[in-house]
Amino acid sequence: MKFLTTVATLGAMAASVSAFVYPSEPLAASIYKPNDIMNISWTDDKNPPLLSSAPIFNIYFMTGSNLAQTKLATVAENVDGSKTSSVTYKVPYVSPPGQIYFLLFETTDLKTQAWATRFTVTDSAGTKMPTFDPLTNPGGNGTIVTPTPNAATASATATATGTGASPSATAAGKSGASTLTTSMSVAAAVVGALAMAAF
Repeated sequence: MKFLTTVATLGAMAASVSAFVYPSEPLAASIYKPNDIMNISWTDDKNPPLLSSAPIFNIYFMTGSNLAQTKLATVAENVDGSKTSSVTYKVPYVSPPGQIYFLLFETTDLKTQAWATRFTVTDSAGTKMPTFDPLTNPGGNGTIVTPTPNAATASATATATGTGASPSATAAGKSGASTLTTSMSVAAAVVGALAMAAF
């Protein structure tokens, strides 16, 4: 649920939300086809909560701009940061293909978040088209789709829309294919945008 907030509240959010993991995979250069097994790994970024303190967090498959992010699927739930430093995820079929997908790491108390940079998911044929102009379609929006015999053709001709900040985002400040369309609040999204633009 989106809601507007005051500058003072935004400042308070910025002060209270900090990255807690540094995602090392996937990278901006990572390219996946549907059904590929994505390895997702991270290290402690030395900001609280430290992984040694056993934070419990979820990982989400995301799309959208920095300021209008959408959760498409849950990658992993209740991950214990003190015991686990990687998980795997079967890449879903998406529409449209492109470098408009990323990961969100979020503690279960919703107080701390980190983002992995945008990576590319292709169509079933391995085609990266269509490409997106960051000036007219920053971030881009995609969806998870059910594969069909002509999925490659359908996804290659799909279009996307999006608004928000520049898509050059990296983590620090990124199981299933069930669709969970959830809009983040403007306050948390602004903090995310600042964190993602830091790299």
